[in-house]
Amino acid sequence: MRIFSNLALSLDGRIAQFDRPATPLGTPFDRKIMQDIRYQADAILVGASTMGVTGEAITAKTPNKSRHYPANVILTGAGNIKKSWPVWSEGRCVKFVFTTQSSYGSVQKKVRDRAFVEIAGKNDINLNSVIERLARSGIKNLLVEGGGKTLGAFIEANLLDEIYCTLCPWILGGGKNPSFVNISEIIPWKKLEIIDSKRVKNEIYLHY
Repeated sequence: MRIFSNLALSLDGRIAQFDRPATPLGTPFDRKIMQDIRYQADAILVGASTMGVTGEAITAKTPNKSRHYPANVILTGAGNIKKSWPVWSEGRCVKFVFTTQSSYGSVQKKVRDRAFVEIAGKNDINLNSVIERLARSGIKNLLVEGGGKTLGAFIEANLLDEIYCTLCPWILGGGKNPSFVNISEIIPWKKLEIIDSKRVKNEIYLHY
């Protein structure tokens, strides 16, 4: 399985503003690139907090301007999902929710028959279990879109093959603003190899 990520971040490594999480950092051109990258995916994976920003199914435009409906995959160790999210009523994409043994009952009650609910660990989510289950469902291209905790876990476990990154001309500062890798420390450091780079006006597009 090819596992890749895509994100826009500020110069100081922030991926969103805490009190305006749905406000995009990038330009319309960046969002067009995001659609192109999403189109490559059989499934798009996010943490429950990221899904909760809008609650809507993650889809993409195809090159001919129709709509691509990859499977939506949600991780929630604590069961923090809402039964009111619009994603559950989107019948054109398959939904998976991966949770822990301790949260399975509450998640199943909220989701009912609108998604596949899977146990991927006793107290913490085992990402290898997630990947193995998705592979059995025929997923060959998995896009990990965030947030920082989820991306950090994939990087720490050496499970990301590629990272697409748009460096945007903003400085947001710290505080509550989430960072690209929202975990305390990665030991040993992860060394990346750059595949491609491009500047478009004030944005820099990086592919590692």
